[in-house]
Amino acid sequence: MDYSTLIQLLLQDEVPSPSFFTSISSNVVRTAVAMANENGGYIVIGVSDTKEIIGINNIEQAMHETNCMLQKASPILPYSIFKQQLDGRDLLVISILEGGKKPYLTEGTFYVFRGGIVCKASNEEIAALLMEREKQDTSWERTPVPEVEEGDISEVAYKRIYNNMVKSQHIDPDVSFDELIYKLGMKVDGHITNAGVLMFCSNPPLFIPQSRIRLSMFDDNGSLIEVRLFNGDIVSNVENIINHVPLIYGNNVSINGLEREEHEIIPIVALREGLFNACVHRDYDSIESFVRINIYANRLEIINSGRLPKGLSIQELINSHVSIIRNPDIANACQQARYIEMAGSGIPRIIESCRKNGSATPIWTSDDSTVTLTFPNVYHNKKGTGDFFELALEQIDSSSEVKDDLMRIVKYIRNHQNTKTSDLQELIGKSNATIRRYLDILKTAGLVQFVGARKTGNWQIVSK
Repeated sequence: MDYSTLIQLLLQDEVPSPSFFTSISSNVVRTAVAMANENGGYIVIGVSDTKEIIGINNIEQAMHETNCMLQKASPILPYSIFKQQLDGRDLLVISILEGGKKPYLTEGTFYVFRGGIVCKASNEEIAALLMEREKQDTSWERTPVPEVEEGDISEVAYKRIYNNMVKSQHIDPDVSFDELIYKLGMKVDGHITNAGVLMFCSNPPLFIPQSRIRLSMFDDNGSLIEVRLFNGDIVSNVENIINHVPLIYGNNVSINGLEREEHEIIPIVALREGLFNACVHRDYDSIESFVRINIYANRLEIINSGRLPKGLSIQELINSHVSIIRNPDIANACQQARYIEMAGSGIPRIIESCRKNGSATPIWTSDDSTVTLTFPNVYHNKKGTGDFFELALEQIDSSSEVKDDLMRIVKYIRNHQNTKTSDLQELIGKSNATIRRYLDILKTAGLVQFVGARKTGNWQIVSK
């Protein structure tokens, strides 16, 4: 991966919170700790305070030494480290996320920034960091899920994260799965957490219905062509989607002289970053919320549940900014496994990859409940007249008889206001327990929702 553009932005102060060092020293770790205790940031080794590029000799050894030093901090720092060549010289870039387990320390001392300078934290500052930690420990991410059993863990998901973390020197090769999720902060009171379910379970929607991603494709008349539900762990979902989308669009072909050149309709790098951003930054609290991918005849949208963090505008989101992490444990795992290479660099990379590909500039918009990334001017010419709910029900793993009952329920709710569970029991002619099981299936698929109080509320269709 080429990070020379990001380094240039750091040198120009266009990305917040950069720190520069000519060589490896204990001050690097102190700075990393201070960044984790605050809003994160970047450290570049091989550059002087005056931003002169000095370079590093023996970059591989330097990377190993830096990793070893950073891993002596406690708790485990949320960082990733990369080597990059600029102007013929080797540099190291360290990306630090805002920590989810504050306060962090090294050499027995807590560090923070004060007036832009790394300082020992005062007792008052340590107390404030501990309060932040207490709040994070009660977050949705760190809620344990006792129902998860050993058989629910995906060997593929585990090995993928494990292998990448070994390669990036974040863990030793002899670490077990229990040790791994403990190091990632995804084990509480002996149980895997919600964050761990999203990263490691083979079927997360069994425990977190809103974890799935829904892809809907429409033709130029707005008729539905296809609905797909992606029910795997976060990384599997992203991989499966970036494998599926090019099948819809194909590639642009041009002839340059005698050479045949192919260009991606949507750069895979941009699509991948957009999907990981959505999964890492989304609000998982609402059981009704999904990440949605809507593919229209002239654009592709990635719609993420959750409003922008307080104080962050769309313009600030697009421009350089310190990444504000809604789900630090998920972000940390993705970064340490090299799926998120640089904190806060995803959006610049999306824009840059589209520019290099000759694609239209992506557009970000937001409202009170969603943030949407749109890739404009991407076209397909497929046709369809499918019913959204029929296509969505095809994705449900049930018998044809159950699917028929589910479709009858959906049609009834769609045509009747104030639908009660008792109405559906009379319609289908089955027990209350069976109807509730059917409704749970439809809720998990994101097709229906219960609105209002338990006794006076009713069932409604979820807007597609």
